[in-house]
Amino acid sequence: MQTETPAEVLISTRPSVSLKRWRCFAVLDAQIDTSAVNLAMRPIGANLNVGIGVLQWIVGSYNLVHAVLLLTGGLLADLSGRRRIFPVASLLYAVDRSLPC
Repeated sequence: MQTETPAEVLISTRPSVSLKRWRCFAVLDAQIDTSAVNLAMRPIGANLNVGIGVLQWIVGSYNLVHAVLLLTGGLLADLSGRRRIFPVASLLYAVDRSLPC
């Protein structure tokens, strides 16, 4: 009976190049989206006539919703397989971002 060495196990469980590209895209997209919310704070505050405290709630609630959806997506990926869920979730996220435009 032939057993695999730890190095062979690591090599066989490494994500594919395509999955790495999806991950890089997702991290970049999330960073750009969060930066856009932060940059939009001044016009939002001017249009709604609200103070800095309300604007902090807007950013905080955006980050909270983002974190909850990220954890939910992670749970779904654990339950049904990350290779199936990640591209679907990224596509849904991209479609959701393009709706207001």
